[in-house]
Amino acid sequence: MSCIESTGYPPEALEVEFTEGVLIENMDFTVDLINKLRDQGVKTAIDDFGTGYSSLSYLQHLKVDKIKIDRSFITNVTTNRTDAAITLGIISIAKNLGFKVIAEGIETEEHLFFLQKSRCDEGQGYLFSMPISEKDMTSLLLRDSSVALSHKRMIDKFYSVLATDKRK
Repeated sequence: MSCIESTGYPPEALEVEFTEGVLIENMDFTVDLINKLRDQGVKTAIDDFGTGYSSLSYLQHLKVDKIKIDRSFITNVTTNRTDAAITLGIISIAKNLGFKVIAEGIETEEHLFFLQKSRCDEGQGYLFSMPISEKDMTSLLLRDSSVALSHKRMIDKFYSVLATDKRK
């Protein structure tokens, strides 16, 4: 918080991610820290959700804003029933607890369509871009409007597929 105060950076523009492993190591300390951050307006997220430390009981105590589904579930979400079921379960639980859901590792349009249809709020992955610096991102956004057009086409395709599904 002293860094936020000294820089004047708005706390509501900051999001701090905690991996499940960190959460479990010292639950009482982490719950207290998350509550203090939230009281100051900082957003919080659980990263890599579902990767070995998952305990649904700790979700009762954590007042985070977002849960990020680990990419290991997304990689085969459209071809593996178990991964699909786990992903849908995580989304359902998170939504019912009032958390936003982010999927990591979106690499294909099929991943994107599955997650959108399943009410996932946000996504990240190579389908959108490889990791790039802030400078490169600014250049990309200013220079390459075809990226936005490509994503618009994917979104339009998703909604046309969704409309077709509803007619069945």
